[in-house]
Amino acid sequence: QYESCARFNEPHGDGTVMCGCVALHLLLKDKPKIDSTPPVEKPHIITIAAPGVLTTEPPPMRFVAEVVPPVLKRALALKNIPPHDPCGNTVLGLLHWGDYTKDKTFLSHARTLLERDRKQLAPMVQWNLLGEISLRTGEKEMLKGLRTFVDEELTRASRDRASVFMDRFGGYSIEHLCSWLPLLAKAGAASGEDRYFDEACVQLLGHQRWLEDPLTFFWYS
Repeated sequence: QYESCARFNEPHGDGTVMCGCVALHLLLKDKPKIDSTPPVEKPHIITIAAPGVLTTEPPPMRFVAEVVPPVLKRALALKNIPPHDPCGNTVLGLLHWGDYTKDKTFLSHARTLLERDRKQLAPMVQWNLLGEISLRTGEKEMLKGLRTFVDEELTRASRDRASVFMDRFGGYSIEHLCSWLPLLAKAGAASGEDRYFDEACVQLLGHQRWLEDPLTFFWYS
């Protein structure tokens, strides 16, 4: 998606690419056997091509070592979190790449961006990113107020009869779930209370029932 939608995703897509490169490095450590046999049927992509913006053709194969340098250069040159990066993927990408390289430069830049532009992000995104930084620095003081925030949000959350969260449209969305699960995990780790883990399980399994296709096991987005 990043290769085919570069204009749409840049620059906040850089964070996603950095996370993906880290994951690929970890997977390839075990030297898995890769089956490159072309599929019998050609994938059907239900997207309309837009010249210069979006293509429905498979992207050319590019290795991590080729993709990463320009992405990191752009990310480290940023003075602010891009306005069209509401989920803080730029910060997350820098943190994950820092985990892989053990280079504190990426942690420092991620922290600088968050401190500078924290107020432009939604509260749930703010707390999630603060939790990620606290996890790496050990600064527990950063999470002061997290438990109170999560408890208040849980009280206000719209739910169905099975206690599964519903989004603002009265339905179920993976985006809504993905904003909640990391936050519940961080609240549970910070407080030591099992109820946050239990809540996360209810939400994950509940959303799975509604969003997972029984034939392909893909989730509807």
